[in-house]
Amino acid sequence: MGVVVALTFCFGFGNVLALGLRLGVPMWIGPLAAPAVDLSVIGLLIGSQRLSVNGGPVEVLRAVRRLLLFASLVTLALSVAEPLIAGHYGRAAFDAVGPLLLIGWGEVALGLLQAMQTTVESPTGGAMSSRVHGCTGARPVPASAPHSAQHSDRPLARWCCTHTRCRDGGLGYWPQGLDVLPSSGRSNSMLPVRDWSVLILGPPSTRRREYFSMSAPPVNQPILDGRSLHLIDIVKFVKSPDRSAVLAESAIEKMRATVDLRNTLLAQGLPIYGVTTGFGDSCNNQISPDRAAELQRNLITYHLNGVGPIAEEEVVLATMIIRANCLAAGRSAIRPQVVQTLLRHVAAGIVPLVPERGSLGASGDLVPLCYVASALLGEGDVRYQGAVVPAASALAAEKISPVVLEPKEGLALINGTSFTTAFAVLAVSDAQELAFAAELATAMAYEALRGNTSHVHPFVHAAKPHPGQEKSASVVRTLLNGSALTLSYDEILMRLDPIAGRGHAVLDERIQDSYSLRCAPQVIGVLRDTLTWVEDWLQIEVNSATDNPLFDDLKGEVHHGGNFYAGHVGQAMDSLKTAVASTADLLDRQLARLVDERFNAGLPANLILPSADGEEQAGLHHGFKGMQIAASAITAEALKTAAPATVFSRSTEAHNQDKVSMGTIAARDARTIVSLTVRVAAIHLLALAQAVDIRGPERTAPALQRVHAAIRARVPLLDRDRRMDQDIEAVAGMIVNGVLRRAALGSPVNPQGAIALGVSTDPTRAVSETVSSL
Repeated sequence: MGVVVALTFCFGFGNVLALGLRLGVPMWIGPLAAPAVDLSVIGLLIGSQRLSVNGGPVEVLRAVRRLLLFASLVTLALSVAEPLIAGHYGRAAFDAVGPLLLIGWGEVALGLLQAMQTTVESPTGGAMSSRVHGCTGARPVPASAPHSAQHSDRPLARWCCTHTRCRDGGLGYWPQGLDVLPSSGRSNSMLPVRDWSVLILGPPSTRRREYFSMSAPPVNQPILDGRSLHLIDIVKFVKSPDRSAVLAESAIEKMRATVDLRNTLLAQGLPIYGVTTGFGDSCNNQISPDRAAELQRNLITYHLNGVGPIAEEEVVLATMIIRANCLAAGRSAIRPQVVQTLLRHVAAGIVPLVPERGSLGASGDLVPLCYVASALLGEGDVRYQGAVVPAASALAAEKISPVVLEPKEGLALINGTSFTTAFAVLAVSDAQELAFAAELATAMAYEALRGNTSHVHPFVHAAKPHPGQEKSASVVRTLLNGSALTLSYDEILMRLDPIAGRGHAVLDERIQDSYSLRCAPQVIGVLRDTLTWVEDWLQIEVNSATDNPLFDDLKGEVHHGGNFYAGHVGQAMDSLKTAVASTADLLDRQLARLVDERFNAGLPANLILPSADGEEQAGLHHGFKGMQIAASAITAEALKTAAPATVFSRSTEAHNQDKVSMGTIAARDARTIVSLTVRVAAIHLLALAQAVDIRGPERTAPALQRVHAAIRARVPLLDRDRRMDQDIEAVAGMIVNGVLRRAALGSPVNPQGAIALGVSTDPTRAVSETVSSL
């Protein structure tokens, strides 16, 4: 590559000569400049190709791309001016310009062919895994799927891919590499180049990357390669009764190669952190290679000191699948059979009891992951078949042999961010549904409070086009389509008496609503936009090697670093906490207006229905008074918990860990806040359903009629005081399981709230795709 780049710059000097010719330098330079121009353009083309294949800097590639575009435009201009040039400078000038014209037109033709080309045959015919550097949207899919064959396994090569699941949408690099047919392992040789403008101008800046998208079929059995695990696959994996996952063959080979490298370095007697040295501040204590395995077992033992509540089973399962995927990257010098044993635990339902507290989020999640590692050794307690049993008993029942650790393997298992990331992924999944639930509640509040729908007019939000804000307003607007309870600004004006020369008039109707309705898209939109970049960061995290040290089997090197630092996850979760807590506050403020007869546009106080028994029951019932109190308390807790955790770094472990992320605390808090806010939304939706009953369900928008019916299928009308905690949990389940979203869309509703596989967990996307049907 270096030789090609050098020749490119060398021959580029010919361009200067050719330019000088056109500015009037002596004619004899023409014959010399012509071949230099030839070689210059050819060198640029080859250099661009080689840089894309071998991982050239993005800036260089983009510069080359734009230079080629400029050359094409120059040649087009020169072709028009050719007669003038020939006539003014003579034949020598034309000799110099002619080759440039020829190459320029050839380049334009090449570009047109690339734009129209639909397939490129494999130069090698070899099988390759579906992976693109920086593109975590790739996964093995059937040959018939539209997105198959848009990704590459060549180092740092990227496709011109405009598929929404591609992280970058393609950076316009020259197409390299091939996809794989998982059924046969053969190259499918299909490389669609959909948009030539992407090659020249780069990706559209507004392209949305959806890691919770269901636009492609779900992976029933994840094939872990450390590079292409999707967030939605993690969520579905932990919620599915079938939790089988396997290592990709490429991952097994890579893992074996780093184990071989580890053994080679051990034989040389080198000090390698955590392998032949102590841990942390004790890294200056080197031990002999024959004692390295015992060191790993001690590492597991002395970190078994977690406290606090036991993590939920789905958190631990998500931790285990994420850890397995990170190790499958093949940079951690751990044997494939250790990770395969971990996956056997998951498939058999052997789930370690992991205390939630004790991790700093750097050096990874040492304490909680030690409980996962301990179960692999046949030690500690686990959940198994509905009971808590010793790990050894569960392993014996499943005929799984305990792991005997080799050097580095204990450190590989525990020195990572997987526990933190598990909380984060599950929090984001629920927050996606929560965002839609907040928009649903806002739409119902517009009806219950006879709101002014002009606040969600497209013009308003196009004037401040944050994508999340525009999307949120669009969802609310769509849900309200066909409502007989809301008013627009024009309709309000028609109901008002003209001022007719009067100096002052008190309007019977408010021409704009309070902030909790009017600014709802600006609040929920922040949550939506936060989820966008949070998903990006988490997608990278779950497909990264997050332990230390890391082994490069290709160069035979070992590298010491700090990928265990959960800074990105911590920052993401602190931001998500704030956005979710703000949404809780929004819903609580809407609820406060809904139950207050001074502000609820004629609804009864606390939404109390008139008693069928007349005066006998009057004054005995309190409707949603207690529910509003509970919502206020829950909201306060969410707001309190939203304080950032990552700012509380503490120097520890003899000042070796003198800067830590506190990402685990941030992620746990984020999941807590999401859960709290879901309960606030559930209370609010129950009150809104009551308000709809009072206003008349037949007057509501069709989408909201379906939502009201779904709620009433689980929770009856409140006609007198009764216990409602179970009602709250019922509706909370309907939120996180997507039941209310599917009801709004007109999809079949499962009364038990079970997830219907194959339905998008991105509520914004689901609503936007069905605008016409609503």
